[in-house]
Amino acid sequence: MKPKIVNWYPPDNMKKKIFFAGASGTIGRNFFHRQKDKYTLLGPRRRELELTKKSDVDCYFKNKKFDILINGASIGGSRKDLGNEQYYFDCNLRVFENLFSHVSGQTKFIQLGSGAEYARPFQQKNITEDQLGKRVPSDIYGLSKLKISQNIKSSSFKKAVSLHIFGLYAPYEDYQMRFISNAIVRALSKLPIIINNDIKFDYVFIDDFIRILDTFIHHDAEYSNYNIGTGRSLFLTEIAEEIKKILGNQVEIIVKSKTLNYEYTCSNERLSSFLGSQFQFTPLRTGLQKMIHYYSTNINNLNIDWIKTPV
Repeated sequence: MKPKIVNWYPPDNMKKKIFFAGASGTIGRNFFHRQKDKYTLLGPRRRELELTKKSDVDCYFKNKKFDILINGASIGGSRKDLGNEQYYFDCNLRVFENLFSHVSGQTKFIQLGSGAEYARPFQQKNITEDQLGKRVPSDIYGLSKLKISQNIKSSSFKKAVSLHIFGLYAPYEDYQMRFISNAIVRALSKLPIIINNDIKFDYVFIDDFIRILDTFIHHDAEYSNYNIGTGRSLFLTEIAEEIKKILGNQVEIIVKSKTLNYEYTCSNERLSSFLGSQFQFTPLRTGLQKMIHYYSTNINNLNIDWIKTPV
C-alpha cells in the first residue's frame, strides 16, 4: 500500500538532483512515487540520517551537491503528538537550521509549512501572506513552522521559499486523522461520517500540489512565502455529501456540535499570480473519485477497527 522510499540515480545528468527531508511522509511518498523518473531523488530515512544532529547532516552533505532542498520533515502537529511540545519545537528548528546551513549558490530551498502558522483557532478567512506573524500560534507545531518562515524571510539567501499548506488530501495520509480519507473509508465501510464541528476548509488535491511544487522547483519565486490553497472553500458537511453522492450510499453524516468552528481558508492571489492563468485546480469531485478509487482498491489493507476508534 505504501511505496518504499529509496534513492534513485537516473542516468540523465540533466535531471535536477533533489534532497527531500521527510520523504516517508504523505507528501514525500506521493512526490517520490510520481516524480521518480523526472528527478534524481534522495530521501534517507531517519535510521539512515538523523536530521536533528548537525554533525550527521554535515557528514551526509559533505561532497554532495543538490539543486533543490525540500524540507518536509516535521515532528508534532497531530492530536496524537500532545506532550513534549518543547521537544517538538526544538527538533523542528534544528532540522531546518541543519539543512539550511547547506544552501549556497544556485541551490534552492523549499520549506513545506502550514496554515497553522497564522495561529489557529482564530478565524482564518481568506487570510493573506502579509498577516503572517500578526498573531503568534499557541501550539508548538504552528509556532515552530512560523519561526522557520520568519527565518527564511529575514535570511540574506533569496532562493528560499516557505509554502503555507492549509488543507491537503492525498493517498497514504493518516486515514484515522485526516477528514477526507477518514470520511471515505468510513463510507466505504458503511459507517457514519463523523464531524465534530462543521468548518469551512480549502483543500488542495495532491496532484495539484505536486504540480505546484514542480513550478517552484523550476521557477524562482518573487516572495519568500506563499499560501497554498485553491481559492474555493467548502464546509466539511458539503464534502461528506459529495462523497455520499459519488458512492451512491446513504451513510449517516453525524455532526456532534451545531457550533461552527473557525474558518480555515486563505487567499491564493499571490500563488495564482505565480502559477499563471493556465494552471487549473482539480475539481473536488474528480479528486474525491481518485481517492475513493485508491481506498476501494486497498480496502483489504486497511484497519477498519482502527477507523472505528475515536481520536
